[in-house]
Amino acid sequence: MFTPGDLVTYVRPHPDDEGMVYRVALVQEDSDGPWVLLEEEPDDPDAFNVEISPGVYGGFGCWERAIEFRFADIGDNGDEG
Repeated sequence: MFTPGDLVTYVRPHPDDEGMVYRVALVQEDSDGPWVLLEEEPDDPDAFNVEISPGVYGGFGCWERAIEFRFADIGDNGDEG
C-alpha cells in the first residue's frame, strides 16, 4: 500500500489537522493489517505541528493503521506541485 517516503494525509483528520501532509518513515504488516510510522517532529517538548521539510509535517512517533491514511493529493498543503 504505502512505502517509505510516500506523502500521506489522514482519511478523517481532526479539524486541526485538515490538509496537513506527512511522510511515511516505515511500513510493517501483522495479523491486523498494514501499519505506518510517520517521520517524526523534532525532539522538542515545545514543538507541535512542526514542518520537518517544506509543506510536510512531523508525526508523533507511534505506529498507526495504514487505513487511516490516503496518498496526499497535489495541492493538499498548498506547497506541492
